[in-house]
Amino acid sequence: MTAIFKPNGTFIIAKGHIGKLPAIVQNTVMKTFKGQTFIIAHYREEIITPNYLTSNPIYRFKVKIKHGKHHILKVDSKGKIISND
Repeated sequence: MTAIFKPNGTFIIAKGHIGKLPAIVQNTVMKTFKGQTFIIAHYREEIITPNYLTSNPIYRFKVKIKHGKHHILKVDSKGKIISND
């Protein structure tokens, strides 16, 4: 994991590679792309922000759809999609 801090020591963000997405995040992907052939790319990232104590980590990863399309998803640990680019 890597982290960024302001010069005064204030935490800004931390992120790093994870091996496996939590089950609730995987279930969100399954529901979102139901009926499509897809894979979750190898690189999956967990992002922690300053409000981590009041919220949860965010997971960012690429979903590759058959025939070359792809989406970059950000999903929180409760299974809510934050962005789908």
